[in-house]
Amino acid sequence: AGGQGALITALPGMSPERGERLMTTTRLTPAFTPEQVESRLRDVREIAARVVHPHVNDLQRDEETLRRERGVPRWLWVPFENGTYLAPLTPSGKRWAEEVARLSRAARPKAPVPYLITPERITALSWHLASVLIDDLQDPRAGAHGLGRQPGRRSETETNG
Repeated sequence: AGGQGALITALPGMSPERGERLMTTTRLTPAFTPEQVESRLRDVREIAARVVHPHVNDLQRDEETLRRERGVPRWLWVPFENGTYLAPLTPSGKRWAEEVARLSRAARPKAPVPYLITPERITALSWHLASVLIDDLQDPRAGAHGLGRQPGRRSETETNG
């Protein structure tokens, strides 16, 4: 029961710090096993303990979602003082991931750190890399054979950062 994932690689000579685009290639990524879910949830709890107010119940919702949706191989997770956002990095989750990026970056003086949750690890991301991951998802509005965005057109997540 595997899913589609992405391997992020910088092309030789490219620099994400200078705003240059990363290349994303698709490969099969295993779905979360129950053990991987529990391991990632321990990581999530550790990070959330430093960021999220202890009386916020978003973390419990995130845990339930990760346990229930084990077939999703990549998640965007954004913890902040008053809660968390969790978005599947899948074509059907693209709109929500875009909204998470917009809300996270616009509503706070200092944008919270986004994280990528995969079966192997949880990784802190820059908002630039998070935007690349979101933009590279096929847009469900484009149909089965269309691409997520037109070549050369900057997305909202790239222009509002």
